[in-house]
Amino acid sequence: MRIYGVAGWKNAGKTGLMERLVAEITARGFTVSTVKHAHHRFDVDQPGRDSYRHREAGAREVLLSSSNRWALMHELRDVDEPTLAQHLTRLEPCDLVLIEGYKRDDHPKIEAHRAETGNPLIAPDDPTVRAVASDVALPDLLIPVFDLDDTMALADFVMREVGLIAAGTAKPDITPPRLKNDCFALPPGVSWVPVDDALARLQERLSVVVGTENIAADAGLGRVLAEPVLAARSNPPGANSAVDGYGFAHSATGTGPQLLPLVDGRAAAGVPFAGAVPQGQAIRILTGALLPPGVDTVVLQEDVTVAEGHVAFEGAVRPGANARAAGEDVLAGDIAIAAGRLLRAPEIALAHAIGAPMVQVRKRLRVGVLSTGDEIVASGATMSAGKTYDANRPMLLSLAESWGYDPVDLGHVTDARAPLRAALDRGAAQADVILASGGASAGAEDHVSA
Repeated sequence: MRIYGVAGWKNAGKTGLMERLVAEITARGFTVSTVKHAHHRFDVDQPGRDSYRHREAGAREVLLSSSNRWALMHELRDVDEPTLAQHLTRLEPCDLVLIEGYKRDDHPKIEAHRAETGNPLIAPDDPTVRAVASDVALPDLLIPVFDLDDTMALADFVMREVGLIAAGTAKPDITPPRLKNDCFALPPGVSWVPVDDALARLQERLSVVVGTENIAADAGLGRVLAEPVLAARSNPPGANSAVDGYGFAHSATGTGPQLLPLVDGRAAAGVPFAGAVPQGQAIRILTGALLPPGVDTVVLQEDVTVAEGHVAFEGAVRPGANARAAGEDVLAGDIAIAAGRLLRAPEIALAHAIGAPMVQVRKRLRVGVLSTGDEIVASGATMSAGKTYDANRPMLLSLAESWGYDPVDLGHVTDARAPLRAALDRGAAQADVILASGGASAGAEDHVSA
């Protein structure tokens, strides 16, 4: 099997280079498969999906299939992560397998390098690195150095290395220009990706920029937990009845009709029964009441007949039926709500249920919104030729507020560099992030990018 790797430190451009190499080599008529070593926080499955529920229930393997593709997820649990060599045996035959990551394995590889990351090169100390794809010149390196964006030359190098093309051969060095008449044409090496992939990339690269604060759980709706919430007590705090009915020890019953004498008194929510229920007897119990000693099972009141101090019902009843165990939701001392969780009504209810009236949350992200453009006027203002109403700024401010952020209106500036710079400087002092509308293309009056 022909294999070749793309390695490098975080944000060095590995995935972009992989995309371009796959597109270039497959365009030449070869079949390519890939192996990606994911970050330890990455998971191919997400809470709420059916496959996630299967795995959480205990499935060792979950196979997903559709008309487009199929994927097999195998739970490692307490088993070590498989090696790259073991993964390669799972792939079907192809012309070339490109490997992203696994920088310490002994297969040949190209190192992706961006100077702005500030990381040293892997290449000088690793003989498996056969070339470097860099965004800066590296004149002292003893192995080939390619421009990070020179996909054609990099593909030629890899294909010669693995024997897909003969040494000394390459495609003609002809690079067509971008389409000038299509504003939606993507630059070389850039392709559309699914929304989930784009979100995963953002989550991997972004970091928290706000501090934390301690607030009442009641005021936490829409906030993001900065620290996990620990259970001050178990929930439920004690074993209790899930229904109105009659409680007894399951070991005192069998199959067929059951007839148990009732003890005097009852157990109700907030008013527990003071004594113990003798073996072979039953007690009237209401929803939420603590199970008295001697009771582990409850039968629904709809399923019984009560007369002459006895309760009668049909057996057999399942052990523990209609009873909730202490700590069934969460045990005292355990994490009840994980850090990073968005607080909704259920989380706020759980915080109170476990005795956590205060929670540590991230401060609200301050989102500044700035409109630019000579053609923009406020809605309702006098309209003249060539002008248009500012719809983006109120939309973005409303979106920011609906997402739980603090919207900061930075106003509108015309297409002039000095006032734009001043507006951005003011915004930097007022907001954590700025959304600018307009002025981001390549025209003479597009100053935002500059």
